[in-house]
Amino acid sequence: MNQSQFQESIDTFKVKFAGSNSIDAELFARTINNTIELVKASAKAINPDSFLRLEIKANKEGSFETIIDAVVKYGNPCLFIGANLAKEIVNGYLSFLQIKQLLGNTNPQNIIQEGSYTTITNHQNTSTTVKTEIYNQYICNGNIEHIIINQSNDLKNSSRPMIIETQDKNIIFTEEDYKNMSKPKEEVTTDKLGQKNSNTIKECELLIKKADLRGFSKWEVFFLDKIIPIKIDDKDFLQQIRDGKIKISGGSRLVCDLNIQSEIDDEYNVTNVEYTVLKVHRIKDDDEQLNLFSSDV
Repeated sequence: MNQSQFQESIDTFKVKFAGSNSIDAELFARTINNTIELVKASAKAINPDSFLRLEIKANKEGSFETIIDAVVKYGNPCLFIGANLAKEIVNGYLSFLQIKQLLGNTNPQNIIQEGSYTTITNHQNTSTTVKTEIYNQYICNGNIEHIIINQSNDLKNSSRPMIIETQDKNIIFTEEDYKNMSKPKEEVTTDKLGQKNSNTIKECELLIKKADLRGFSKWEVFFLDKIIPIKIDDKDFLQQIRDGKIKISGGSRLVCDLNIQSEIDDEYNVTNVEYTVLKVHRIKDDDEQLNLFSSDV
């Protein structure tokens, strides 16, 4: 694709540190580097084929405000008609931080995925809603949480609130937030490394690549930007497939509860990932018509 065929999208956001008029140079550099890595992870989730460049426009004395431009080039103008791709990516970066701010070191109490959005609820019944691809990237890419943990540990020791300001939001991360966000999920410590972790995404949409309509082998589906094998534990669904009561065509999607089991290595990276469909709610076809079914069909 020629350079002239690329579309460009730009969004501006600010990273501020409250407190004194100066900041430790190494702390500032690490925070900006972490910001860059998180924005890049958001870009990979929102549009893996886009080209992202971050530009620091200005540093402001006093609040120590850093103004950053996210400049994104992408090659499919039809994909984001009427949308600001750079803005979506910046909001995705902020969503990574908000997920960790909401959950701290705990697992969600409830996750509801409805198409493009996922609502996460913690054990205090506080919720946040983020783009589905951002949540999926957060739970599948262990490095995202690892970056936030390291950054929170840095800022916890400095006792300086960090403020992320976008066109739509102004989020403050306090010293108490840093304390909660500096802990790995479920207090993962050395003696727990290698143990299984489990997350379930409810109402997850999976585009079917290969289905086993007669046997018991794993299916293949598209999840995030890759093809994954899935085991289906919904016996009622499988029986209806074998009986020919549910039809699947090219472009069919499973709307299901997807369980993801994984291990954490000593770098807090996610390894040995296993995907299991616990319940299939319906089949969704290309024309967006839903073929509903139940166990008593």
